[in-house]
Amino acid sequence: TPMEDIDDMLQRFELPVSRITFGPTAWKMFKLDPQYKELINLDFSPQMAGNSNLPLGPMQQMKEQTMFVGRLASANNVPMFVDNRTYMDNDGTVKRYTGVDQVVFETSAGAGWRCYAAIQNILAELKAVPTFWRAWTTTESDLPGHFIQLESAPLLAHTDINSTGVINTAG
Repeated sequence: TPMEDIDDMLQRFELPVSRITFGPTAWKMFKLDPQYKELINLDFSPQMAGNSNLPLGPMQQMKEQTMFVGRLASANNVPMFVDNRTYMDNDGTVKRYTGVDQVVFETSAGAGWRCYAAIQNILAELKAVPTFWRAWTTTESDLPGHFIQLESAPLLAHTDINSTGVINTAG
């Protein structure tokens, strides 16, 4: 059953899961579980929030097309969402943040490192530094003035790789 798959996945993580996000098709499959009504806690009261806060208010839910659908009672009331958000890829195609057939498990207890790539500016000598500041003045153009530029190339690297996961329900 879908719930058995979710329970199996929850047992694999090193850190507690703080959010489960479904694609729309995966959510429909989960709701087909005969025990669905017993598995979901639809109490939206603040007392049910525990240590985690409800991250999306009604206006954000409409704007971001992310819908809070309840809490998984058998997993310490982990909040569950259905994600319908899309973005425009560099090649011009529209893609989904969460695949229609995916279930994504996230934790808020993870740790990581902030890494830096080389700044793509010859004046920064192509070094990997947190920030590169540059200031200059120009009087030779139509818009003379003082200019300040800041460049940074951070990459957040999660060090607890066994604390997030995805189930692909189709295939």
